[in-house]
Amino acid sequence: MRSRTILNVLIGVLAVAALSAGLLRWHQTEDEAARVSQTREAIRLIESELRLRAVTGVAETNARGYAARVDPSWFERLPANAFVDHRHVWLEIAPESHAEYDHPPMRIALDRDTAAFWYNPAKGVVRARVAPGVSDRGAIGLYNELNGTSVATLFDAHWNNTIPVVGTADAGGVETNVR
Repeated sequence: MRSRTILNVLIGVLAVAALSAGLLRWHQTEDEAARVSQTREAIRLIESELRLRAVTGVAETNARGYAARVDPSWFERLPANAFVDHRHVWLEIAPESHAEYDHPPMRIALDRDTAAFWYNPAKGVVRARVAPGVSDRGAIGLYNELNGTSVATLFDAHWNNTIPVVGTADAGGVETNVR
């Protein structure tokens, strides 16, 4: 009789633990979906503001008609990347040497000096970087989900030699190092 009571208590504890784990996983999934949605919306907001500023002549444009620079004051509140800490530099502008790039050479924000967003004014492309993940596969999947892309790697082979200094006008970065 006593062993049956112990068994019933153990089954009850395991059931509560399984239910708790399921609820936690559901909450994490819901939270990640909300963060994905928020970051995708931030990309769309940046892109639409860039298009608007270029079309209306408020922004200096390049030969292809895209805004050459991004002014943080264009935004009432800076669009945020929910997967990168808010202390990161906000936006990196690709230098002319990266004119044909569709993606930043480094797609994860390794440190606070790596911007949360990347903009290539030669193509009018905005990308959201991701934080380093538990696995490269997971980080690549998240990068692709956020940006609607299908890259296979987190880094281009030449990334280490081509990253401009962010936040300086001579490197093409946003002039104000917004954190």
